[in-house]
Amino acid sequence: APPGSPTPCPNAPGEPCSPGVGTQGSSPGQKPSPQPPKDTSPPGRTASWPSPDDCSKNETYKNCVSGSCAERRCGEPKPDACTLDCATGCFCKSGYFRIKNGSCVRRKYCPKKAPPKECCYLKSKTGPCKASLPMYYYDNNTLQCRQFIYGGCDGNANRFATIEECKKACK
Repeated sequence: APPGSPTPCPNAPGEPCSPGVGTQGSSPGQKPSPQPPKDTSPPGRTASWPSPDDCSKNETYKNCVSGSCAERRCGEPKPDACTLDCATGCFCKSGYFRIKNGSCVRRKYCPKKAPPKECCYLKSKTGPCKASLPMYYYDNNTLQCRQFIYGGCDGNANRFATIEECKKACK
C-alpha cells in the first residue's frame, strides 16, 4: 500500500486492529479507503455509537474487529473466512449466539429450525382403493417416518414415496 494508506487488519478473527488499520478491499492501483465502524447495536438500541457500558451481561465490547467473524448468529454456519471490514460495539461473548431479537444466548437456547409441515401431523390414511403401494408417513407420536401401504387413491398429504422425502418434510 502507498505510504499513509490504511492496510487490511492482519490480526486473527475477533482481535482488534491498530488505529488506521482495517479497510475494505480495493482494486489494484486504487488507494484503499478506511471504513467507519459499523453500528452493531441490536434492534431496539440507540443508533449512536455504543460504549462498553451499553453491553449486556452476555456481550463484550470490541473495538474495530472483523465484522463477519466478531460473533455467531443462531442457525448460521461459521464463516470460512473473515472480511476486512471494521466493526465496533457490543458483540456476543464466546459461546453465545445472537438471536433475532438482538439478545445473546447459549446455543441450546437458539430457536429450533422451522416446525414440520402441517401434513406431518395427519394420521396415515390408506384410502379405499386396493393398489397396495408401499409409501412413508410421518408418525407424530414416535417422531419418525414409517412405512405404510397406500391403496392408490384418496388418502392425505402425509404420504411420501421415499423415507428421505418424509424426513426432509417432517424432521
